[in-house]
Amino acid sequence: MAKQSKFYDLFNLDVPEVERVKNRNMLLNSLSLCFGEAIKELCEKSGLLKKDIPDRVYLSVEMLRKWRKDTDNILNAELESVVKFCYGLYLPPEVCEHLWYCLGHIYRKNDVEQSYKEVSQYYYLETLEEINEILKSFKLKTWQDKNY
Repeated sequence: MAKQSKFYDLFNLDVPEVERVKNRNMLLNSLSLCFGEAIKELCEKSGLLKKDIPDRVYLSVEMLRKWRKDTDNILNAELESVVKFCYGLYLPPEVCEHLWYCLGHIYRKNDVEQSYKEVSQYYYLETLEEINEILKSFKLKTWQDKNY
């Protein structure tokens, strides 16, 4: 079985809520406001091997390489990709929102962004099958094991 991200041990629902909040705040306070730096930090703190992260977060090696190099916050990453990254590493919704903010965005009130916001906030610990069912219900593209 594939190794899990260390973030699972910090944020899964078996962890008392007070501990999850404390862990979340410590993580958020440690993250750079630079998208590329924050991505690097999260990958390093995940405890996963660099080669295993792309499959875990449903993104290509090349995409993650571009993200890590984006020290000027000029990359136009899609919200879906940011949510996939956070979901794959078991990151709480506030971290997903932080990364989106690093890119100069806030969630807009359109159906697509609100749907991904809901996925990141309420379903970030669900199985891939459950996430895909939720995405289908929102009439969004489902995620595959390897979605390059």
